Amino acid sequence: MEKSSTQSYKSSERKKYSKFNDEYHVVESLGEGKTSRVYLCQEIKDPSKKVALKLVRQDFLSKDKAAIKSIEQEIQSLRGLD
Repeated sequence: MEKSSTQSYKSSERKKYSKFNDEYHVVESLGEGKTSRVYLCQEIKDPSKKVALKLVRQDFLSKDKAAIKSIEQEIQSLRGLD
């Protein structure tokens, strides 16, 4: 489902998913793995801005300190991509 960066998604396409933190519309699921799910989201205030939202499963974070450390390292790596 490809859209130009200035075109917003139709409201009917948004109904399948919900909002996140009242800042983003969750547009579609991009995938899931053993530890998390990733969604394509669109800013509510500026629909031309899109982000990938990764939701980490609670049971993964509850495992041990090494699991949390791996997530923290991933966050640090991703911050450098902007």
